[in-house]
Amino acid sequence: MRKWKGWMASTSWMLGGYGIWSCLALARAGAAADIPQLEAAGAAELTAALAWILAGCIAVWRLSGAAVLQFANALWTASLAWYYQDDMAWLWSGACALLGVLAVTGAKRGNRRSRPADLV
Repeated sequence: MRKWKGWMASTSWMLGGYGIWSCLALARAGAAADIPQLEAAGAAELTAALAWILAGCIAVWRLSGAAVLQFANALWTASLAWYYQDDMAWLWSGACALLGVLAVTGAKRGNRRSRPADLV
């Protein structure tokens, strides 16, 4: 169970760190070129990256809580991808959904192992 939590947390933190860097670069490029849509897209995707960081912190504590946040983040990034017609945001949305599924799988595996043998 600790391996699942550690893996989920570190993956979420790495994706969140990359997402923060990428979104800030996008917002800076929009500001430099005076394109407000790029600025807004960078700021909106920054919220998704921060949710990844938060999901990583929650994964250390509870995988089921991290799964809920990952699925909510998948919906948020899908709405951003649809609104801004951004292909990269669709990939972010898929990554969120995949991490959510893996968190649910890890939580179910942990619940199965925590039962006493005489109750099974």
